[in-house]
Amino acid sequence: MDVALPTAFIILLLLPGYILRSVYFQREHTQLDFSPFSKASASAIVLAIFVHIVWVFLFNLTYP
Repeated sequence: MDVALPTAFIILLLLPGYILRSVYFQREHTQLDFSPFSKASASAIVLAIFVHIVWVFLFNLTYP
C-alpha cells in the first residue's frame, strides 16, 4: 500500500502525455507503434509536462 498510491499518482500525471502522443503520432490504418519504450516514455513525459503547464496557465487566467 505504501508504493501503490504514489505510483498511481505518477501514472495519472503521465496519462495526458501518453494520450496526446498516441493521438499525435497516429498513422493511417495502423494502430501499432514499434518505437522503444524509453523513447515513447520520454516523449510522453515531455508532452504531459506541456499539457500541465498549459492547464495551469489557463487555470490561473480563469481564477486569479
